Amino acid sequence: KRSRIQGVVGAHWSTDYDFQNLTLIDVEIIAASESEIAAKNIVNNGGGSALNGANVTCIRCRIHYVPTGISLGNGSTIQDSYISDVTWGPGAHQAAIGAGGNSGHNSVISHNRLDCSRWNVNAPGFEQGCSSALSLYDEPTLNNVLVQNNLFDTAGGYCTYGGGPQGTNIRYLNNRFGKKYNAT
Repeated sequence: KRSRIQGVVGAHWSTDYDFQNLTLIDVEIIAASESEIAAKNIVNNGGGSALNGANVTCIRCRIHYVPTGISLGNGSTIQDSYISDVTWGPGAHQAAIGAGGNSGHNSVISHNRLDCSRWNVNAPGFEQGCSSALSLYDEPTLNNVLVQNNLFDTAGGYCTYGGGPQGTNIRYLNNRFGKKYNAT
């Protein structure tokens, strides 16, 4: 509770990358240093995410200056959180929240502000855009995900990827699609 983490939060391989019901409340996660932020020159060459693993709850989390906010694991709940200011890395697919590779099942994404635009405009080779604010990829399928009462804003091509044609019980309810980066 009430903590600031400079770095990333990941579950260990010995637990099969399972947080085993870790709950974060009122936590800020930031991967960049203060000097990198001040210089607006954060380049992440390794991709990655601020929070990565199964069975985690994140309530009122502030996640920013990271390559991807959250790599959604199975059985996770992200609620009342704000994710923004993703950093750019060559070949990376940024998102505020992303799921794929057979992870993200049985999860809830509720009442969040998910904002994805590449932040570091001074980076060499900089390109604007993200995959989406919420990327529920169909690699191979995704099942039982509730996406409710969120605000999506992105400089990417799509606000969200919805889990693909093979996904089951993926529900989008009462979400808003913002116009922060694109007025249409």
